[in-house]
Amino acid sequence: MSYGMIVKNIHSNRLLCLDFDGVLCDSVMETGVSGWKTGCKIWPDWTTPEPPDDALQAFRRLRPLLHTGFEAVLLMRIAFEHPDMPVPSETEIQRLYDQTLNSTGISKQELIDVFGKTRDEWITNDPDDWLSKQRLYPGISAALKTTLACPTDCVHIVTTKQERFVKELLKAEDITLANNRIHG
Repeated sequence: MSYGMIVKNIHSNRLLCLDFDGVLCDSVMETGVSGWKTGCKIWPDWTTPEPPDDALQAFRRLRPLLHTGFEAVLLMRIAFEHPDMPVPSETEIQRLYDQTLNSTGISKQELIDVFGKTRDEWITNDPDDWLSKQRLYPGISAALKTTLACPTDCVHIVTTKQERFVKELLKAEDITLANNRIHG
């Protein structure tokens, strides 16, 4: 979407930009399990297909500290090692992220790549399991379908999630949104 089109839509009161994770979709379990599955490729002490319940509950509590998807790997490691940790400050979580990333021996870009690849593998190998770990919040599917039935291009999704994952989740709900209206 061009800047001119955005300005036109704003002036026409026809632009609605929605965040995805935590606003339209409860994805905390999928994000945590994706972080765990990725971590299983890095840390030999992670041998189970899903995280222990206490680590997943700690991840759920700490999830608001996540800014981008790949940080789920780091946050899950922190949750695993410190399941009772109080919610740290932004400065402290950044220090913990940096320390945890350094302990992996891989670069940030490599972690981003392996995180995306791990999600792709999960979707390809077991799409039903992947979808079962997340859901649109109650009422969201119907509200989106009603809104999208309007003959305008006002609804856009802006997310830190990669577009292909949003498309898969919307497809499971029988919701179609044009590619140029999902901004990941």
